[in-house]
Amino acid sequence: MFETVQNHEDRISDLERVDREHEERLKRLEDQSMKLENTILTENRDTRTTIKEQTEKLFVIVESALGIQSTLTTQTHEFKMLKWNTLSTLRFAIAIDY
Repeated sequence: MFETVQNHEDRISDLERVDREHEERLKRLEDQSMKLENTILTENRDTRTTIKEQTEKLFVIVESALGIQSTLTTQTHEFKMLKWNTLSTLRFAIAIDY
């Protein structure tokens, strides 16, 4: 009987030790999980900031490119008008001479 009681006591002690080890392991996992979550949140915030900055820069570049295209179109139109105006002036001047 004493051996049985001693055996049960040893088994209970082992189970308590294993239970403490599991609790410690669970606590470490929870801590690591919290650290990982914080790291992910920080990286996510940094990534959003970077993407926002890059988007703003890209928008400025696109606006600039569209402005250049608009200026080029305007200049091309003005050049054509100048060319036609010059040709018509020359024709008119030639017509008056004859």
